[in-house]
Order: sequence, then C-alpha cells, then structure tokens
Amino acid sequence: MADVTATVRRVDTFAAPSLSFRPAVPVGPGRSILEPGAASRPDEGTVNDFPISRAKVTPPPVREETLARERLLGWLDSAVLRRVVYVVAEAGYGKTTLLADFDRRSRVRCLWYKLDEPDRDWLTFMHYLVAAAREAVPDFGASTAALLREASSGEPVRDAAVATLASELEQLAQPTVLILDDYHLVDDAPEIDRLVHRLVRTAPERLCFAFLTRRRPTLRLGRLHALDEVREIGRDELRFSREETARLFSEAYKQPLEPDIIDELEARTEGWAASLQLVRSGIQGRSAAEVRAFVRRLSGAEGRLYDYLAEEVVGELPPPTRRFLTRTAILERVTPELARAVLGVGAERPPTLHEMRALIQRCEELGLLSRRGESSRWSHRYHPLTRDFLLRRLDDELEPGSVRESHRAVAREAEPGSWSVAARHWLQAGEQAEAVATIERQIAAIAASGEYSLAADYLARAGLDSRSEVAAIVEARVDLYAGRGDRVRERLHAALRSPIPPSPTALQLLMSIATSLGDMTAAAAMAEILLKTDDLPEWQRLIAQATISMRDVALTGQLAPALAVMEEAAALHERERRWHLAAISRFNVAELDRISGQYRSAIANAQRSVDHFLRSGGDAAELGSAHALIGAAHAELDEFSESLYAFNQAQKHSKAAAYEFELILLQAEALVDMGRHEEGSAQADQAFDGLGAGAMESALALAATTGADIATKCWEFNIAHQRLKLHDASRPSTEFAGLAHQTLTSSRLALLTGDASAWDLARAAAELAGRQGAKHVQARAEILVAAAQGSAAGLADAIARAALIGPGALRSEAAAITSVIHLLHDLPPSLLASMERCPEAWRPHLRASLENPDRRLRLAAGRLLDRFGEYADVPRLRALARAPGTARGDRELGKGLARRTAPRVFIHDLGRMVIQVGERHIEATGIRRKVAALLGYLLTRPEFTATREQVLEAL
Repeated sequence: MADVTATVRRVDTFAAPSLSFRPAVPVGPGRSILEPGAASRPDEGTVNDFPISRAKVTPPPVREETLARERLLGWLDSAVLRRVVYVVAEAGYGKTTLLADFDRRSRVRCLWYKLDEPDRDWLTFMHYLVAAAREAVPDFGASTAALLREASSGEPVRDAAVATLASELEQLAQPTVLILDDYHLVDDAPEIDRLVHRLVRTAPERLCFAFLTRRRPTLRLGRLHALDEVREIGRDELRFSREETARLFSEAYKQPLEPDIIDELEARTEGWAASLQLVRSGIQGRSAAEVRAFVRRLSGAEGRLYDYLAEEVVGELPPPTRRFLTRTAILERVTPELARAVLGVGAERPPTLHEMRALIQRCEELGLLSRRGESSRWSHRYHPLTRDFLLRRLDDELEPGSVRESHRAVAREAEPGSWSVAARHWLQAGEQAEAVATIERQIAAIAASGEYSLAADYLARAGLDSRSEVAAIVEARVDLYAGRGDRVRERLHAALRSPIPPSPTALQLLMSIATSLGDMTAAAAMAEILLKTDDLPEWQRLIAQATISMRDVALTGQLAPALAVMEEAAALHERERRWHLAAISRFNVAELDRISGQYRSAIANAQRSVDHFLRSGGDAAELGSAHALIGAAHAELDEFSESLYAFNQAQKHSKAAAYEFELILLQAEALVDMGRHEEGSAQADQAFDGLGAGAMESALALAATTGADIATKCWEFNIAHQRLKLHDASRPSTEFAGLAHQTLTSSRLALLTGDASAWDLARAAAELAGRQGAKHVQARAEILVAAAQGSAAGLADAIARAALIGPGALRSEAAAITSVIHLLHDLPPSLLASMERCPEAWRPHLRASLENPDRRLRLAAGRLLDRFGEYADVPRLRALARAPGTARGDRELGKGLARRTAPRVFIHDLGRMVIQVGERHIEATGIRRKVAALLGYLLTRPEFTATREQVLEAL
C-alpha cells in the first residue's frame, strides 16, 4: 500500500487543470512533489556571493486556464531530442507558456533561464547558467563556480570557465533541456554569442538548448544544421488555429463562443495568443449579444490592446523604426517601393530602396511584419490589430493633410504595377477623379486580372457617372457574373449603339462580354472589326481570332485549328503573366480537348486553368466551371471518385450565378451516367428551376443538349422535348460542336421513343462530328447509328471504337445499347468490362428492358441482370424465368443472383435463439418450435437441403 501511495504522489497534481491524454508526468528533480514549483525556497540566492534572482531560473507559473496544445507539445517531444530548438515569434504568441506547459508534462528535465538586459555581461550570464543547473543538481558546477570567483577578482579566465562549464554539464546525467527565454535581449552581444556557440558545440549529446526569442538568433550552426540537429518553430505554427481558439474559450475559459464569433475572432486576431487573452478579459460576464458586439469592435486602436502594443511591442523600438512603422501603416502590403514613397514625403533626402529593405527586414525579424500569405520576398503585411494601433498613432502624430499627401505618393508609385492599390489610395486621399482616371487608364489590366468586381466597387465609391464607357463595361461584367442576362444585353446593345465608336480595348472587352453571354454571332462580328484595327497588340489579336474560331466550331468548323489558336493565346498570356486571360484560354483548350476525346489532356489543361484563376487575384468567376470540367473528364475515364471530388470542388468554388447552371448540369449528367438517376434528375430539375426567363444564350444551348440528354436517359421524354426547343441549333453558342451535340440529343430521344427519324439524325450527328474532329460526340453518335439500324456487327464495332476513346461513352449510351442488347450474341469485352466496373450504370436500363414486348430482348437483359443485378432484382428474374415460353436454360434466372446477394443468415443460440437475416432479428420463441428446429437444421446442410429421412433422423 505504501508503494502505491508513493507512486500516486509522484504525479504532478498541479498540472491537472490542463491535463490531456498525454502520459502522467512524474515530478522532475529539484521540484517539490507536494508543492507547486519550489515555493518553499527563498526568492533570492547567491552563487559565489553573486546575487541570483530565483525567478529567473525557475519555471514560470502556468495559469489554470492554459490550454493543452497537443500538436505543439507533440512537436516538442520530438524536437528536444535534437541539440537546438528555436521558438521564434514576437511578443504575445505564447512561447514561454508553451515551454512551461511542456515542462510540467514532459519526462525530460527542463532548466530555465529568463534573460534581461543585464545578462549581456558574460559573467552574469555564466553565474545564472550555474544557478539554473543547480535547480536540478544542487551541487552543480563547483569547478566553474571557482573559476568565476577568480574572474570576479579581475583575472581573465572566461575561456577556461566556459570549457569547465561545458565539461561539468555531464553532471546533469539525464536528458535535459536548457530553456533560454527572451534570448533576443542578448543575441547581439558578441561575448554571449561566442560563449553560447561554444557551449552548444561542446555540450553533451543529451542536452538540448531551447531558444525562446523574438527574432532568429545569429548563432553560426551550419554544422548542426547539416547533421539535422536544429529544429525551429515560428509564429505561423504558434498561432491558435480556429479549432484551438474554440477549445480555448470552451474548455479553458469556460465561455463557449458561437461559430460565427469564432470566425470573426480568427479573422481579427489571426491566432495571436495575447489578443485572445485580452478578449477573454473583455467578455467575462457579458451576454452573447455583448460578446458578439465586443469581438466585432475589437481593435488595436483603443483599450487594453492598445496599451499592450504600446508597451510591449513598439514602445522600446528606436525612433527610425517607430517612424517607419507608423508611416507605412497606411499600406495594406508593405513593399520597399511603396515604403520609399511614403517615407519620402517631406523628407530632406529621399530614402533608398536599400534602406527600406533593411528596415523591412528588421521589422520582420522583430515579428512586426509578416510574409504570411505573400508570394513575394519583399511583400509584407501587418497583423490587423497591430495595423489598427499604428494607424491610431499615425493620426496622433500627423496632420490630416500630411496623411493625404502620403496616400497620393503611394498612388503615383503604385499605378504602373497595381491599379487597385493606386485607386484605393487615390480614394483615401480624397482624389475621386484620379481614382476614376486610374481605372480608365488601366481597364486592360483589370480585364487581364479579372478584377471587375473590385473595379466596380471603386467606381461606386468614387461616384463615377455610370454612362461612361468604362463604367458600362465594368458594370456589365458584374451583372453577367450575377446572372442578370437581360441587363447585360441592354448594356451591350447600348454600348454598340453609341454614336462614339468604342476604343479597341473597349471593343475587346465588349466582345468578351458577348462571348460569356453566349451571343457568338455578335462576339465574332466585333472580333472581325477589332482585327482591322491598326497596331493591335498580339494578345488582343489572338483573343479576337479565338472568338471567331469559337463561333465556327459551334456549328461546322474543325476543332484542330481552333485548338491551335487557343493554345497559342494561352501560352502568350502565360508568358506575359495575364493570369485571368491565361485561365480563360486554358479552360477553352481543355473544353476543346474534351470534345476531341482527349480526356487526359483536358484534365491537365483544366487544372492549369484552375491554377491560373487562383493566381490571378481577380473574380475567378469561372473557377467552379473549370473544376466541373475536370469532373466531367474524369467521369469519361470511369474515374468515379476523382470525378465526384472535382464536382464537390466545383460547388465549393462556385463564385458566379451565371455559371452555376453549367456546373450543376455537368454534375447531374455524370451522376445519371453512373446510374444515380434520381439524384441526377433532381439536381437538373433544380438547375432549371433557377434558369429564369432572361437566361443567357450559353445556358439555353447547354439546356437543349446536356439538359435534354439527362431527361432522355431518365425516360422523361416530354421534358426532353421541351428542353430541346430552348435553343435553335443553327445559332452558334459557346458550346463547342454544339450543332453536332444537339443533333445527337435529338437522335437518342427519337431512338428511345420509337421515332423513325432516329437513324437519319444519328448518322447526321456522326458525320458532322467526324468532320469536326469531335470524337466525344462521334463515338456516341456511331453507337446510335448502329442501334437504330439494328446491325449487330455495326454495334459491336461502334462499342469497341467508343471504348478506345473513353469508357464513359458506353455508360452514356447504356439506354440505347440495352434497347438492342439481344442483337449481341457475344458481348464485346469492353462492354462487359464497363458493366463490371460500374454495374449501377447499367441496371436501370436492363430493368427497363425487362418490360419490353420483345421476348428476346427481355431474356438477353435478364441474363445480364442475373450477372450484374442486385438482390432486389431476384423477383423480377424469377418472374421472367417462370413466364410461358421460357427455354429450359433460362428457368434458373435469378437463383444464382439470389445465392450471391441474399442477406447472410446467422443463428445466435447462446441463451434464447435469435435468427439474424441481414439487419433483421427474429427471436425463435416467436415461431413454432418445429419450424425453428427445421430452419436451424437446414442452415447447416450443403445447399441448405435435406431429404425427408435426413430431417426425421436429425430431429
């Protein structure tokens, strides 16, 4: 019993408020097992009569509400096995708290040394190192202490003392972490740098040095890096994640917050521990409504957070650094060029870029500037709360006129590289006319980046007359993204009717709007006018040529020339970093690849389109459509999980109402072709409910093809007829090979409804698609031709050719194939493979064929359903087997399927006997005893059968 008690008492019970599922932590040497820390020992001590503050060498107290951050504690478990650990972040990110929590949980012994300015003296530093070690080993460092005593009398023994200390560190015996807290206070002291470098290099292997610092130490540790003996964690890792923030308030602070408040708190604080603690103190005892209001008003410009920033973060900085910080706070992104423009206002000597880079680097080292989310080495930003604080200081230090002049200087500097930065600062300077002029001058750059919504917002803030050419184009594009087709048509026609001819740039933008609207006749007409313009830039020429080719390939034009033009345009935009235009061009290349039957290439180009949209920084309205195109191409290759994932991404990244119809319809078609008819049909119906009377021409063209396809495959023939009437196939749209596709749709509908025109329509679709090079359409049309003709050889050949292009064509035409499946006495291997890979796609159509009056078709479908069906199909097949005229070989239909798919039967006979059939449980006491006994006996027999004599003998 005594041993048990001793074991229990060796657990650090004072860690209980934040204990996790990590192993129980024995109390380390030098720490009381009954009292927290070492409260019974005096706060002051001496080494060689040198005064020691024990607060500097004992673990800092850990608050009761400290949250156990398992991801960081787990990282430290591994990191402290190395020689050096850097924990680098500015004030308030929880460096000390993390190590203190690790100290009380880990089996590794931790020594503490919290540094101050006086510790820059090497003698003070050494005395405190000895004192820190004596917290674990009371008689540690006797030889070192003796040498330090001589050094205090003036003898030069520093090197000998360091060497002796390094050797005496062996006395620590067990794995140990020496934590040097606030090391940035001494990092630039040469004597300390040399001393620590030597200790790190010569210390025993089981000793780890953990540096807690606001900037990365300057120690030269190249050899240790090469040996993988250095680990580092920084501000980004120390930030509280959204999940950790939620846990902090619910588990540690006992004040759970609503999800929307957590989202707001994460956006405002970016996981900064100090600000979360200040929020906690500010919301204690408040109602939910008051908490929500407090978080939304959270700012670094007032209250306790302002005081904290003033005292801990900025207060001790040199005047040049403080001036840099306050002046550049007007910048959302701090670059050397923009900082130079700001600091140059009113300066006797304009600063150089070199000076700005040095200041930026210094502020980054201090943790005041961050590259989080920035792609450029010299693009930085402030934490939102820090920027609030700095802007408040700026208002206190400068007159409003000086601040406005700073904004003007930034706007002039920014315009060549970023129209949006320039326009924003012109507006902040109160120069609305200059903001409008910037947008007008930079409309081509706006188009290249796709930042129409941002431009529209700036124009609205500037109060621009909406009748101007630029405003009309920008607002038309915004209306287009919102799905307001009627308003887009009105703006487009008004611009074309204007007595003043549009500029080439405006004409190109209007052409782009007409293309997105689906009016390829108008778009191509504008493209032809644009091509007659003198000195037309190469990229605009290629866009015009691509637009004309899009009109042509919608009807009868060949895909290969159009693909070459699109590829050339995409490559040019990529070279010149017009990412939005590059994304659009790559999307068109991918769509041409898909229609050409080049599905792998379609996936690759669509993924490049996605990447370009993400790089563009603009509206990326077509991003969801690019993901949907990836999903459609994967479906053609029977890559179902990849397809569904891509469609989920399409829904997630859908940013414009104008393109939602397209991506929903593509997904619905893929679902129907996978056999998920109810889900796909319902999704398509939902898309059509939102189509509206003012739908764009591009949406109507898709409705008449893909929308009608979905209805036809789900046997909703009346709906398919209605959808086909929504678009005149002789009018060009943005759907490549649209005429061939709509002819294909009509032929399928005719075939399944028994219309005699099916063969003519299918042949026309196949011939047109073949001339265009649209193998995606051609493969399907050739299957329909053979099915309508009733040719067994033709059908087998068409199936084989379609499978070579992509197995999705077979599933897409499952209704047509199963309607004549009796013609195929020997099924093509590719057809059987398709049924094996995705039997769900074939079952609905095979079941439908069981209802056909033709007995040969019913039996052929029944044989396949017996092979690929489900348990629910057994009654249908047994009915077919028992039908009059069924041949002896088909009288077993359904039995094999029943054996393979019937639910398993289990008998539980421990206690009351229970018979389990699938998910159903039947208690034997609920049926007659002899029946239960007979059932139990038969379940034990081969083939579940027995003779009368065997039953009587057994029972």
